[in-house]
Amino acid sequence: MTEFKKIDNEAYISYKDSGVLYTPNNPAAKGRVSDILPGNYANIILNEAQTVSYTYHHDAGGYAQAFLSVTARNLNTGETVTICHKQAVSVADGAQGSFTIPANALTPGRWTLAICAAPAASADYYGDTSDFWTTGEEITYTVRLNPVTSAVECDGKPIPSVEWDAVAQAAYQVRFGDYDSGARTGSGETFTVPKIFRDGAYPVQVRSASSAGDWSAWTETEYAEIQNVPPSGDFSAEAVQEGTNAVIRWTAFSGAAHYAVFRDGVMIAVTDANAVQYVDRIGAGGEYEVLAVTSGRYYKSSGLLRLRLRLAADLISADGGYTWIACRLTPDRKSQPEDIREDITFVYYAGSEKPAAFRSGQRERVKSFSYIFFSREPARRMRELLGREIIVKTTRGEHIRGTVADISWGDAKQPVVSFQVREVRGEEDGLEYPA
Repeated sequence: MTEFKKIDNEAYISYKDSGVLYTPNNPAAKGRVSDILPGNYANIILNEAQTVSYTYHHDAGGYAQAFLSVTARNLNTGETVTICHKQAVSVADGAQGSFTIPANALTPGRWTLAICAAPAASADYYGDTSDFWTTGEEITYTVRLNPVTSAVECDGKPIPSVEWDAVAQAAYQVRFGDYDSGARTGSGETFTVPKIFRDGAYPVQVRSASSAGDWSAWTETEYAEIQNVPPSGDFSAEAVQEGTNAVIRWTAFSGAAHYAVFRDGVMIAVTDANAVQYVDRIGAGGEYEVLAVTSGRYYKSSGLLRLRLRLAADLISADGGYTWIACRLTPDRKSQPEDIREDITFVYYAGSEKPAAFRSGQRERVKSFSYIFFSREPARRMRELLGREIIVKTTRGEHIRGTVADISWGDAKQPVVSFQVREVRGEEDGLEYPA
């Protein structure tokens, strides 16, 4: 009995050399094949024609091959598909023959193929397909449907909708400008980018994946022209300081489905249609803007609102509730140095004594701080921040969210605490507009 192994839960195909095609009373009919290529566990793409080669042998008398039959049987459903039947061929003993599995001839699943070869002497004894199933060499192929993605279009709205055509799609990925959707499951061939884009041309690409996890190539880069059509009506807003926070207030706009709040060109919040203000607890001011976004995915802008918080000292919060520790710069430190670092990967290749360097493309922002405290208690609280995520707002209108590292301190009556903050991703980073 032939046993089949399932590999990684994927559909696969088994090619079996039938070994013989003959009747007991006709030894001259005996033929066999070997060296079947593609070899064991190679990928077979169902929607592309696949050529399979083999070496033909006639051990009884060296007769040339005159006939070829190949029949496929689905091991899950029992369905049979004839690839070719009593096809006339001419392959010498020991020579190579081949056949082609047409594109889309088989459905995704588990198939066994009987490859039956016979010389001319067996013409009168060549049986029907049901006679071909004999035990022989087994070759297993992974069978997958090659996904294809094409015909990308965009509607040109500030929150753009992208459409495309795909074959056998079970997942997809969209790139639009600097936005990347990542892999998303679904057979739908449309996607609304959850980000607001200003007027201009943006590159767009799409790819899709089959249920087996195979991805198509990215589509050729197209450029989508975004053009906002502002809805009619007046819309205004203001930015004011309340305590250590910036508060942005606006008038209700008729037809707004959401309000999007921006700081320095980055969307930091999206509210529902009933909201009339947003409290920025993280930032230290900047250029704010509110967009009243309609259900038609166009927007009305409030215009730019400039605000810089007036703070008596730099502020640090580490509890998520925005309880702030006031910090004053040391007399010799009028600013905090900042480094932008990018990782470099070094790879050693065989035969080379020196490595090759590759830029990772990943950057990190590291900012140094040094503060003096007039008592040991706040300095002690600062020392406990090592390894924790904090928010720093400065009197210069800067802010950073990151993890405390490389902290040091002194034991004087007015201790100095120095540390570095490595910027990390926060809730504002990658904020998406609601679908």
